[in-house]
Amino acid sequence: MPIQIFCKRKHFYLFDKFFCQKFNANVKKNLKLFPTFVFFISQINELRTIYELDRAQLEAERQRAKIRQQRIVNTALTGACMAALIIAALIAWNRKRIAQKNIALYRRIKEQDKAVEKYETLEKDYRLLKARNQTEDKKTENDDEKTQQQILLDRLHEYLLTDRNFANDKITSVNKLKEQLGTNKDYLYEAVKAVTGKSLHAYVNDMRLEEAKKLLDATDKKIEEIAELCGYDVKSTFNRRFKAHFGFTPSDYRSSGKIASSD
Repeated sequence: MPIQIFCKRKHFYLFDKFFCQKFNANVKKNLKLFPTFVFFISQINELRTIYELDRAQLEAERQRAKIRQQRIVNTALTGACMAALIIAALIAWNRKRIAQKNIALYRRIKEQDKAVEKYETLEKDYRLLKARNQTEDKKTENDDEKTQQQILLDRLHEYLLTDRNFANDKITSVNKLKEQLGTNKDYLYEAVKAVTGKSLHAYVNDMRLEEAKKLLDATDKKIEEIAELCGYDVKSTFNRRFKAHFGFTPSDYRSSGKIASSD
C-alpha cells in the first residue's frame, strides 16, 4: 500500500513537473513574440485609421462633387429658364409686330378696294360718255379694236360671275369660255391681256381671290369652305395663292380685319 501511494505521488510529481516546464517554455516563447504581436496590432490600427481617414476624405469629395453637380444643374436650369423667357418675349414681340403689320396691310387693301371701285365707276361713266359723243366718222380702227376688247372682257366678267362660274374649273377652261363668248382662243387671250395686263388664268384666279376676300369679311364661314366655294379644292393651295396675292394668309386677313374693325 505505501509503495502504491508513493508511486502515484511520484507519477503526479513527474507529470506536474513536465507540465510546468512546457508552460514555462510556451510563456517564454510567447513573451518573445509579444513585441511582434504588439507591433502587428499597432500596424493594423494604423491601417484602420488611414482607411477611416481615406473613407472620410472620399465621402467628403463625393459630397463636394454632388454639390458641384447640383450647382451646375441649377445654373443650367436657370439659364434654360432665362432663355425660354427671352424666346417667349421675342415670340410675343414678333407676333405683335406681325399683327400690327397685318392690320396696316389690311387697311391699305381696303383703301385700294375703295380706289378700285371709284376707278371702275369713273371708267364706266367715261366709256358711256365717250360712246355718246363719238360719231362713227370720228372712230378710228384702233379705238374700235379697244372697244371690242373691252366689250369682250365685260362679257367674260359677267359670265364668270353668273352662278359663280369662276369657281368651276371645267367652265373656266379656255375651250369652254371661247364657246360661251363666241370667240376664238387667241383673241380671248389677247383681249384679256390688252385690257387688264394679265393672262386669262391670272384674271380668273384674281376673281376667285377677290371673292374669297369678300367672304372672309362678310361671313363666318370656315376657310376650307370659302376655299371650296371659290374653286380651290386644296386648302394649302388656297392659302399659298391668297398670301402671294394679298401678302398674308386668309386666317391672318380675317383676324386683322376683326381687330381693325374694333379699333
